[in-house]
Amino acid sequence: MEFLIWRSYVTNITPPMQYVYGGETMLGFNRGNHNRTNTYLAVLEAKKRVLSHLWSIELGNEPDVYLWQNKADAVIPWNASQEGADAANWAQGFIDAWKSPSRSSLQAHTPLAIFAERVFMATFVNRSFILGETNFHPYDVGMDEPFGAALATLDKSLHVVTLGIQRLYFHQGTINQGEHIVELDSGNGSYAQYVIYSKGRPTKAVLVNTDYFSGSGVRTKSTIRLNGLVNSRVKAVRMTAASSEVTTNGTASYPIIGGQFFSNVDCSSIGALTYKKTAVTTGKVTITVAASEALLLYL
Repeated sequence: MEFLIWRSYVTNITPPMQYVYGGETMLGFNRGNHNRTNTYLAVLEAKKRVLSHLWSIELGNEPDVYLWQNKADAVIPWNASQEGADAANWAQGFIDAWKSPSRSSLQAHTPLAIFAERVFMATFVNRSFILGETNFHPYDVGMDEPFGAALATLDKSLHVVTLGIQRLYFHQGTINQGEHIVELDSGNGSYAQYVIYSKGRPTKAVLVNTDYFSGSGVRTKSTIRLNGLVNSRVKAVRMTAASSEVTTNGTASYPIIGGQFFSNVDCSSIGALTYKKTAVTTGKVTITVAASEALLLYL
């Protein structure tokens, strides 16, 4: 069964499904009218309401007649190459809408592995790799607003520097400390470990637990051991919040960095800066980092 759908037809999805009886169904989504917002909303409705029946989708029905029908998506001469490129562009938008990434996936550490290949390819053709959107858009996009997005920015920034990326651009702020950064973890798990070098020696470490914490239930913890330390103790500044969902929107809960938080009025620091000191035994120290937390260690 094939059924064409765009947003105004969403109310008609359920009745046809009653006649499918579990059979394979293909849905066609409107492309010719060039209304991506409308079409992608229909994609989300289809995913929510008919996923168990869905066998395939058609992204744009009969595109060969778009020019004849004066469809907005068709540009003269509207040949096969144009239509193919247009379909590919829409397909990526469809994938993005269908996947609808969660906040937990956005703050995860493992997706950063994609940068290694991209940096390598840029180097291979003698080009610099520049990261133009390193951080998120707080308050502009709800997905980017909470504390978990800040953790992801921290993790991403440190990770890409270890790969040799020449420049990182942010909406606000800059990074200007240390000669180079080394990543200790394999990149395959949730726990990121970075060491910052200055004058040829390790001076700081950053530990990030990218596991998502909603604010309810048990907050998991990871234990990380660092070796080869020369000082008798380390001190740490902890970056934490009550959950990954905490925002700085004027509520009573704020992200905390070393016991301090920032004023919503003038961005000044409120509270006393505190350090957690931990003894080093035979060059080793064990640190605990809870889900959705980060630690800056002074070695």
